[in-house]
Amino acid sequence: MKRTRKSSSSNEKPVDFKKSKAIDFFADHFCTNLEDALYEKVNAGAEISKKTLKSDLFEDCNVTINSTAASHLHCTNPSKILNFDEFNLNPKILQNFLIHNKGDASEEQKELYQIIGRYMDLCLISGRKDYLDYLPLLSLHIVNHLNRTRDAIVENNTKLEKSSKAGELTEEIVEECRDQGLARPKVLFITSMKKYAYEFVHSLSDVTFSEKDKRTIMNSQRFEDEFGDTGYVPPSKRNEDFRELMSGNIDDCFRLGIQYAKKALKLYQKFSESDVLVCSPLGLRMIVGEEGEAEREVDFLASIEIIIIDKTNQILMQNWEHLQHIIDETNGMPSKLEVDISRVRHWSLQNLGKIYRQTILFSEYNFTELHSLYASACKNYAGGVFIVKNPEPMLELIEKPLIQEFHRFDCDVPKYQSDLRFEYFTKNILPSLEHGTLIFVSSYFDFIRLRNYMKKEGESFVQLHEYGKDKKIARARGMFYQRRKKLIVMTERFYYFKRYFIKKVASLVFYQLPVNAKFFVELVNDSDPEGRLESKVIYSKYDFFRMQNIFGIEQAKQLIKSEKKFHALVSE
Repeated sequence: MKRTRKSSSSNEKPVDFKKSKAIDFFADHFCTNLEDALYEKVNAGAEISKKTLKSDLFEDCNVTINSTAASHLHCTNPSKILNFDEFNLNPKILQNFLIHNKGDASEEQKELYQIIGRYMDLCLISGRKDYLDYLPLLSLHIVNHLNRTRDAIVENNTKLEKSSKAGELTEEIVEECRDQGLARPKVLFITSMKKYAYEFVHSLSDVTFSEKDKRTIMNSQRFEDEFGDTGYVPPSKRNEDFRELMSGNIDDCFRLGIQYAKKALKLYQKFSESDVLVCSPLGLRMIVGEEGEAEREVDFLASIEIIIIDKTNQILMQNWEHLQHIIDETNGMPSKLEVDISRVRHWSLQNLGKIYRQTILFSEYNFTELHSLYASACKNYAGGVFIVKNPEPMLELIEKPLIQEFHRFDCDVPKYQSDLRFEYFTKNILPSLEHGTLIFVSSYFDFIRLRNYMKKEGESFVQLHEYGKDKKIARARGMFYQRRKKLIVMTERFYYFKRYFIKKVASLVFYQLPVNAKFFVELVNDSDPEGRLESKVIYSKYDFFRMQNIFGIEQAKQLIKSEKKFHALVSE
């Protein structure tokens, strides 16, 4: 497989791994059958406890540990620090990881593996774009998991064969050899674009094979052709963040099955014969379909044991509903069984896969939908850990003199916030807006509602949204620039995918703050007021994550909890 890689020192000595103190988390987690009463508690969400981790782990982060009624069944305390050699990892795989990692694990990697290696759920909001630090760690976990699964099957095959030949095969031995699920795929890796899938597959390869091994990767050239770098780079007039995001292979529709063989990685395998699935939400949704559709394929998701969802903040800008639908369909009962029932674990036969599954989520920044996904998808009986890197306030990045107004509306029920926001805007903000105002709308559904109202009321405006054609977009920008239209209304997804510089913006209204805090800074800095820029933010208490991403935790708390509903901030 073609890729530029840093060379490792050929003189590096193998690490001496001790196994005496190792804890077999694989066996502890997957070979434990929950008693009915305990399962009922876990499934119902009873006896769930949350506590804030107060230790030296995860510096500058808020860490919440979620425990279930069954978390005590194995060591699920991430503050009890274990070395890598205490996780019962395959020595060869661990050595490959260290070489691939270009040396010993970083402190952050060691801390993360206290959670991942214990088969607990994890949501990490890191505040960073670079995911390459944790990619080798994920590959270590996945390859070790697949290796343990294969070794157990081979060992039990031998045990059953010997017992059968000797005429000593008993029901007890058969029960001891339950080591499989209802379908072969064990790992589902979901990411937003092919370029990230490309890095993940290469990382798997690096941890699977040592430098002395012959790398047998079937269909590697096809993979390079379809997932490799396209060489595309956005125009230089776009900002650096956008150029980095949209460079390379940004195709968002793909699915790839990988079979993990003893001496080979086989790419482009049928999903039913694969161990690892690498997909985008759109690519997988196209075959999962909807319930009742004749051609839908979903049985291969029946026994997923590890789900990793990378780049959730990017997926939010693509289609969040696709991701939710896929998670809902995972670990259900297949429509037909094509496995040896005597080898299937009891908890799998009882359709308990969701509470044995490990779910790992990564995001660059904090947003409400991610918390909802964690609450609905992370049912692991071992519990989970939610880590949020404390965001740095973005105001110091503002380059324009600014009058920032904050307008809070009261809302006590989340489902009513869209109605109340619309009512507040149309009564208190829209009537006073002047020429040259850009109205930023985060939700497309809010945009449709607002657009229809403004058309009905005869407002002078143009619109920029993600479904607009290029000619209409150019015409709208031109009319706003020439002041033939008073207002311009833009959605967050349009700005995410286009990142156009909108000329002649004299004032800003954030109908709702962007999920991505950088967009706020960019829109303010790109404005063109004659004097001090006037910016208005409409918010409720349910916008706390968006507020803290931009203004910091303390300022967000003050604005949310203040008795005053209007605040103004003046910066030079």
